[in-house]
Amino acid sequence: IARAMVTNPHVMLFDEPLSNLDARLRESVRYEIKQLQKHHNLTSVYVTHDQSEALSMSDKIVVLNAGEIAQAGTPEEIYYQPANRFIADFVGAANIIKATVTEAEQPGFYRVSTSVGNFYVSSSRKPENNHCWICWRPEDVIYMPEHKTGANYFTITVESLAFMGSHTEASGRTSDGTSVRLQLLKKPSIETGTHACFYLPENAIVFLEPVT
Repeated sequence: IARAMVTNPHVMLFDEPLSNLDARLRESVRYEIKQLQKHHNLTSVYVTHDQSEALSMSDKIVVLNAGEIAQAGTPEEIYYQPANRFIADFVGAANIIKATVTEAEQPGFYRVSTSVGNFYVSSSRKPENNHCWICWRPEDVIYMPEHKTGANYFTITVESLAFMGSHTEASGRTSDGTSVRLQLLKKPSIETGTHACFYLPENAIVFLEPVT
């Protein structure tokens, strides 16, 4: 990096520069590279397969699939508004399921039916078809200590729990066998093999491409 910066380049290309470093050192060097880039006002192209690096270091992300641009945008746009199933699954974790739009009550507000349950969806993106894919991020759900029914509530049988310190990663299945991934703050009072109820906010659901 030092040898490259001595020449005062207009653009610097980083091709997975941190891939051989351990996790702690990688995080430290990642911060140093970002500070150097900002201090010297460098335009940098950073190639990586590490989604956390892409999200934390970029002003703009370009996701390539089979040599073509699948989506370009800010880290927030790529993560919260993925253009299709590939983006939703590749950048971070996501629950991706088929949905049927049963009603459009007003602009930007929809009812959908899925194998997980029935949901209200608040979205500025219109579904391209009444039969489409939807997704939501595992951390968007809210654990409900008391079981509830109705729109945006669903129940799973908990199959696995992994305490990660700041959060707990969980997975389970609905009554019809649909697999669901969850990320919960700290460690909730649930155990594997039990039934747990969750709430999914209406603005957490994203419409993806039509089901073909």
